[in-house]
Amino acid sequence: METCYFCDKPFDGVKVKRHDEHIIPNAIGGKLKSSEFLCECCGGKLSVSIDSSFNEHLQVFSVLHGVSRDRGESKKAAVEVISRVTPMGGKKSVTFSLNSDFTITPDRPIYFVDEDERLATICCSIHKQAQTFMQNAEIGKLRDDGYRVVVASDMAQFVVQSALRVDLESIEVLRGLAKIAIEYALHCGVSIKDLVDFRDRFIKSCDDTELLGAVTQYYPTTDEEKLYETGKYHHEDWYPNHQLFLFSRGRDLYCYVELFGAIQKYVHLSSTYSGNPGVEKYLQKITSWNFDPAAWQGGPKDLHIMAGQLDVPFEGRTLEQVKKEVLHMAQSRPYELDSDAQLEKVEALVHTLITYAISDIKGFDAVDEMLRKAAEAKSGLGFMLVDRLKQDRLHAMKWIHKDFSSFRIRSGADSCPAVAATMSPENLQHYAAFRLYETLCSIGRENQIDFLLENS
Repeated sequence: METCYFCDKPFDGVKVKRHDEHIIPNAIGGKLKSSEFLCECCGGKLSVSIDSSFNEHLQVFSVLHGVSRDRGESKKAAVEVISRVTPMGGKKSVTFSLNSDFTITPDRPIYFVDEDERLATICCSIHKQAQTFMQNAEIGKLRDDGYRVVVASDMAQFVVQSALRVDLESIEVLRGLAKIAIEYALHCGVSIKDLVDFRDRFIKSCDDTELLGAVTQYYPTTDEEKLYETGKYHHEDWYPNHQLFLFSRGRDLYCYVELFGAIQKYVHLSSTYSGNPGVEKYLQKITSWNFDPAAWQGGPKDLHIMAGQLDVPFEGRTLEQVKKEVLHMAQSRPYELDSDAQLEKVEALVHTLITYAISDIKGFDAVDEMLRKAAEAKSGLGFMLVDRLKQDRLHAMKWIHKDFSSFRIRSGADSCPAVAATMSPENLQHYAAFRLYETLCSIGRENQIDFLLENS
């Protein structure tokens, strides 16, 4: 673009300079950048008016996944706690924070008393505050009564359950998603002429009522989506991730936005789209690859597979040379991935399930796990493929030859966003809560932390 999409001023390199914009904010681990469509002045304005509150609302996910930014580490997230012992020392005015190492800290000193152990534990994250609090008259009396007084920066040992409040339907979140969608469309070459109405209504100003209709909850509407979305943190090698799909159906232009593998929305960018039809995708892992070369014990066959996945040449080289490069590449893989990897995963899941379902194989861990996934997808999302295969095994031929390129885009003769929009508010809310629960499962914290999903 030759002009800024927000203020329409032409770039001149002096008064109107190009801004290096993170399409997905850097504060939540976004890596995709462009300097083609926004000026420095407007970049600063949008950072204040949209990005700041959007990032604050999603900070909890950065904390849970330990997501770092190009400029500093992720912050803390506000958490509500139920403690097994009543805290003392200003409970009513204390707020609590969950840190990326899952420690829980109060914003001011509090203390817990264990009568059996004759022990008082002061919890405070700032050493100087703790030392000052030690001089408190209440603490002095405990010490005089023979209690041992210790200081701890983490109060997690006293917490029975903690809860994180999130509102994924707030105007701040929806507007942030709208900004991501329009900027990705511009990055992909969509003309601002097709986006000017969306820009004026939701980026330059904000029509709250209309925004709720433009940014809508994703819901899996096809069998392949229902299978994929069930326990996806198990089969997605790149979980947690950010994803963007830009696609059109007729004159409707949509952007599917997925953040942290948990927030999934369709953004309706235009109903008068006049550009070329097509699909653009972006897939990014948001945490570093958890790969330890020293612990790898694969053989030559595994080495061949990994070399193929990482485009490491094998011919004319020794196994040791290939292994060295493969292990280096596996550890230093880029955050951005080939979006086709997801379609390959969808196809592999469906084909594997078909094989297991029609062969009646049982008693193997991999088989039982896949059939269990299918049963969960049926009970939670209405997945029907296995039932149809039992009724007619020839139904498998349709799926073996199916093209999955319309994944999350087309559902039968209609678009996925249009079909998802017909779901009841209760089903959409239930699915959003399910995604949050799986977020906790992916980090093994589903028994210690709850999400409290609010709905604006």
